[in-house]
Amino acid sequence: MQTLTAFLLAERTERDATILPILRKALEGERLPFDDIVALLKSPDLLSMGMAANEIRFRLHPEPIVTYVVSRNINYTNVCVDYCSFCAFYRPPGHKEGYVLPLESSCKRCRKPLNWAPRKS
Repeated sequence: MQTLTAFLLAERTERDATILPILRKALEGERLPFDDIVALLKSPDLLSMGMAANEIRFRLHPEPIVTYVVSRNINYTNVCVDYCSFCAFYRPPGHKEGYVLPLESSCKRCRKPLNWAPRKS
């Protein structure tokens, strides 16, 4: 497996050079200022950020097992009055495609993850 240092120093045309100093700061344990975080959010270089994040994760948790949380958001309605850009599925009140799920349907969706068994890959 290629080390992050070798990866960051390798010539790659798709690498975003503007974030490399920021990633180095993160890898050295520095707390990133707001402007650096914004630069990371705007960067398309997910590969470099992912490798840096994985190296930091491995330093904090060196065991070879990684787990993730399954997060469920029950959208019991798509009716919304905020008109923000957060979701693309909202419908204004009175719209023909608007819906509100019955309580039992929402409860069923909440119980569904209880039946999921952990799996090893």
